[in-house]
Amino acid sequence: YSSWARWIGGLWTPAAVAATVLTKNKIEAIPLLVVTRCFLQVAVWLRRGVRDWRLIKGQIGNFIARWARALVPAVEREVEKARADLRKSLRGDNNKNRADALVTLPKEPKPQLLEKMLRIAASENQKWENGLVSGAVYNGEPEHIKRTNEIANAYAVANPLHPDIWPSVNQMEAEVISMTARLLDGGDTGVCGAMTSGGTESIVLAIKAHRDKFRAERGIQRGEVIACITAHAAVDKACDLLGLRLIKIPTTTDYKANLKAMRSALSSDTILLYASAPAFPQGAIDHIDAIAALAFSLGLGCHVDCCLGGFILPFLPKEHMKSKPFDFSLPGVTSMSVDTHKYGYAPKGTSVLLYRNTKIRHYMYFCFPNWTGGLYVTPTIAGSRSGAVIAATWASLVSLGYNGLQQRALDIHHTANVLARRISQEIPQLSLLGASFDENGVPTVDAMIVCFTTAVATINVYTLNDLLVKKGWSLNALQYPPCLHLCCTVRTLPESVQNKFISDLKDAVSLAHSSNDGGHGSAAIYGMASSMPAGPVSDIMCCYTDIQLEVPL
Repeated sequence: YSSWARWIGGLWTPAAVAATVLTKNKIEAIPLLVVTRCFLQVAVWLRRGVRDWRLIKGQIGNFIARWARALVPAVEREVEKARADLRKSLRGDNNKNRADALVTLPKEPKPQLLEKMLRIAASENQKWENGLVSGAVYNGEPEHIKRTNEIANAYAVANPLHPDIWPSVNQMEAEVISMTARLLDGGDTGVCGAMTSGGTESIVLAIKAHRDKFRAERGIQRGEVIACITAHAAVDKACDLLGLRLIKIPTTTDYKANLKAMRSALSSDTILLYASAPAFPQGAIDHIDAIAALAFSLGLGCHVDCCLGGFILPFLPKEHMKSKPFDFSLPGVTSMSVDTHKYGYAPKGTSVLLYRNTKIRHYMYFCFPNWTGGLYVTPTIAGSRSGAVIAATWASLVSLGYNGLQQRALDIHHTANVLARRISQEIPQLSLLGASFDENGVPTVDAMIVCFTTAVATINVYTLNDLLVKKGWSLNALQYPPCLHLCCTVRTLPESVQNKFISDLKDAVSLAHSSNDGGHGSAAIYGMASSMPAGPVSDIMCCYTDIQLEVPL
């Protein structure tokens, strides 16, 4: 039934009861019926309002900020002045690195510029090559890069949109999907999928498929997706693009999705429950077995965001994972996103989106049989796609194989645990987030992320981050709560890198303890963001992005 049909149906049911019990004339029961139904509808709206209070609060703040700027010219002048100062500051930093940037096409070829860019790339690569970056480059082994680049070069002009020209590209794509599916299908050989350009596209398409499925099969025109506040921002982007209502629920104290809140958030318009394995901020794996069971019992979709964990979790020891089932072995799981360009060690721009069966996958496709240009169908958002990255992804998985991926996964998980335990034991001013502790107080992380915050009020975690930046590190700064995390990769495995991280972290903690500098760097940015409504903060983020997309004129 459509939403209107359900509303009318819900109206008529109490009407029949009221008419039967209170009067012989059904017409006389209608006023009571209407009042009752309206009261229930208001109750639903109020419940949704309470459930979405955080969103409403942000909207109220934005409303006040907009009207203050519109009605008080001085406020608008101050806002514009702040924007101008920010643009000037950002442009100054940006222009230092782009002094000789190209503004127009050169009239003649300039091969010397290509040589220059190769030198710049070699210089910029040193930071991740030395293991000083959280995530970003997940392998970086020279021989592996050489192998994947060789096959990418062979397919540099290939496009899977033309299977008649490059049938081998389509075969490699199908094999990448199959290899990934067999790793996570839990014995269900019906699991299928598609390759996308990355985790964001995989998440957008998974939500799009569920939207269209529930629209076609249940008549739900504006569905609701329930996700934890730790879910990737791609969920927000997907719901914004697809016109869906996103219901955010809080975490429990262990930074996993709150199941009680998820049950309370359910409504007749719910189409999808969203879970993470692991979530990006604190690296915790949600209780996916319970979330999938809830979805299965109600006939809802359940998407597992396994973009980070897809090529790590299947290889971890069974004793570690037995309490953390996460894949299609759970009957309620209907889709999964798995990034091959992370721990599948493929070049950037590849991910695999898996579905329980082809019936769900069909809702992802775009089919247009009436185009004057011919029959048109694409499995994902893009039309033309790069055959080179598909070939390189295939080469990455095949050249490493199951054993190679497993060994790297075990080493990365071990390294993350070593760093977590050293932080817990050697730096009492910090506390771990998202880790579990045994009876002896020894921490264990769920996957590959080591997340920590300050345990003492005298240390600003963002000041700590700025100090680590000065030492060459590039960690992920997070908010709600303020914290930092290191996403361990193959580049983090050398013991020398681990020792440097702990040593530099100790030094930064010592310096941050005696520093009151919250007015510069990320400390200033996050401090400002936490005190402002979302609207002005979004303006600043847009301004920053504008500058990144400009060259000096």
